[in-house]
Amino acid sequence: QQQQQQQQQQRTMVLTTTGTQPAPFIDSLYSCFAYLLGMLATRSSTNVNILELLLLHFPHILAQNLRIYREMKKGALEKKRRRVVAEREKWNRKKRTQESNNETSKN
Repeated sequence: QQQQQQQQQQRTMVLTTTGTQPAPFIDSLYSCFAYLLGMLATRSSTNVNILELLLLHFPHILAQNLRIYREMKKGALEKKRRRVVAEREKWNRKKRTQESNNETSKN
């Protein structure tokens, strides 16, 4: 059973669901954007409107990425909540079964 749980944990692709540990996704996103902006700034020519790119397109791309990240995080938290509820129900069933077995053995 423990080996099966380890295999299930290896298959899940959740960055983090706790509030105390930061997700590396945001840090990776920031470093990637910093690199891209640096490359654009050094290689841009007169045909590229940097202000339009930075003021219009960059916030739009960032908003889309953050929206997808929030949806993924919400899904991960929901999966974790369902797993906890299932484990709690299993534990309660086991406890009730033990209590009923104890009552029948006393009678």
